[in-house]
Amino acid sequence: MTPSVPDPVVFDADDRRCVAVTGATGFIGRSIVRRLRDHGYKVRVLVRPGGPATTGGDEVVPGTLEDFPSLCALVRNADAVVHCAGVVRACRADDFRRVNTLGTERLLAAIRAASRPARIMLISSLAAREPHLSAYASSKRAAEDLVRSSGFEHCIVRPPAVYGPADQTSLPLFRLLSRPLAVLPGSSRSRFSVIFVDDLARLVATLVERPRWKGDVMEPDDGHPDGYAWEDLATIAGRSLGIGIRPLLMPRWLLWLPSILSQAWPRLFGKLPLITPGKLRELYHDDWVCRSDLRGCMCGWQAQTPLSEGFAITVTWYVRNGWQAAPSSFIKMQRDGL
Repeated sequence: MTPSVPDPVVFDADDRRCVAVTGATGFIGRSIVRRLRDHGYKVRVLVRPGGPATTGGDEVVPGTLEDFPSLCALVRNADAVVHCAGVVRACRADDFRRVNTLGTERLLAAIRAASRPARIMLISSLAAREPHLSAYASSKRAAEDLVRSSGFEHCIVRPPAVYGPADQTSLPLFRLLSRPLAVLPGSSRSRFSVIFVDDLARLVATLVERPRWKGDVMEPDDGHPDGYAWEDLATIAGRSLGIGIRPLLMPRWLLWLPSILSQAWPRLFGKLPLITPGKLRELYHDDWVCRSDLRGCMCGWQAQTPLSEGFAITVTWYVRNGWQAAPSSFIKMQRDGL
C-alpha cells in the first residue's frame, strides 16, 4: 500500500526545469549537481539531517531514503529524478538491501504518488551485472529491477570504478600505487574499466537533456578498449609520479581469512569491515569491463579524460590537500611544471 502523501512543501517560484537528486552530498552526487546547474537546471537535493550545510543545490529537502514525506517533497513537480544515493560499505548484508533496494522502492512510491510523475535515472553500478557476487551487487540489481518494472520512463547507468579529486573510496588504492612495490588485491586475469567523475557527471546532464528515455542500460567508461589490467594501472601511476612501480598481486586465499574475521568488526569495534567475503569476490572477479554494445545509446557522449590524465589530476589533488604523501620525483615534476 502506498503511504499517504504529506501536505505540500512550498518552494520559491522558478521557471527552470527541476531535477531532483538523491545522494547529492556524495562524491559522485556533488559532481552531478554542479554539472546539472551548469546546464541551467534547477536542482533540488535530498540531504540527511545534520549533513553538509553547503550542497550546491538550489533547493534542499531534509530527509533520507527512509523518510517518505521527504521523498514526496523531493520529487514534487520535478521533471526528472537522478537517484544517486546508496551505500557501498555496510555493517551487515541486510543494510545494502535496506538502503539500496528498499530506498529505491520508497522513492518510486513517492514518484507514483505525485500529481505529475517524474522520469527516473538510476545511477546503479557495474556490480549489478554480477548480482551473485555480493550483497551489494545483489541490492543494486534488485534496485534496477524495481525501476524497470515501475512503468515510469527511465534509464539506468552502470558506472565502473569512478575516481577523481576528493574521492575517499579510491584514496587507499592511490596510496598503494605511490610505492615502488605496490601490493594489490587482485588477479593477473582481471580486467576492469574506469571513468573520471566529471565525465560521468557530464553524461548524466547530457541524458537529462534528452527528450525521452527508453529504458536503456548504459555502461559508460573512459573509452579504453578492453579496459585495464593491474599492470597497466601501475604503469600509468608510475608515469604520473615519476617512479617505477612494480605491482605485486596478492593471491585470493591470503585475504580469505581476514575477510571472514572482519565481519565481526562492527560488533566488536563499531566500525565498518575492511573487507568482506562479498567484496573479496568482487575484487577477484575477472571481468569488470564495460560492454561496448551498451554504449551506443549514450547520445553521442564520449569520455574526455583518459586514465593517464585523470590519475595525474587526482593524485595532484590528494597531495596538495594533504591526503597523500608524494615521492620526491613527483614534487620535482610539479615544481618544474611537468
